[in-house]
Amino acid sequence: MAWSKKFSSCQSCGTNEWNHLARGYCKKCYPLIKDLETIKCWDVNKNKTLITVRGVNPKPHINDSQFKKYQSNFINQIESRLGLYKLYNKSNVEGLDIEGCFKTIAEDYCTGSNKSSDFHGAVTKYDLKFNARQRKLIYKDLLLLRINRQFRVNHTQIYFDNY
Repeated sequence: MAWSKKFSSCQSCGTNEWNHLARGYCKKCYPLIKDLETIKCWDVNKNKTLITVRGVNPKPHINDSQFKKYQSNFINQIESRLGLYKLYNKSNVEGLDIEGCFKTIAEDYCTGSNKSSDFHGAVTKYDLKFNARQRKLIYKDLLLLRINRQFRVNHTQIYFDNY
């Protein structure tokens, strides 16, 4: 049975692990693609285009010149999330991939100056103690932590970047 009528896999992430939803995209990628299309159409001078996406108000209390930076930040986060879905179906996972995921998660969620260095050297542990199937399962679970992270639009950063 084909994944969809026209496609053998998602046109964004390349996997057929998730069901087809619409326009050649899976149920994970399609909502992000729709959001990306909406955000790219945001125009600070056309209120009709300023549709709230994922709980993010497109018209925050910033001036018009800062709006493009705000919009760009959100676009980058969605494109990054779509990139994570591409990695999710990676066939050959190595210890370095797992170590990189742990470092990124530590940077995002932990506090302290050495938060990502705690995982330095974990490559050997994952390559020697886990087979390819086990490494892939660990990697997918770590990616899900990164994928399910809430989107953040930091208004403070936008203000400080202009000073």
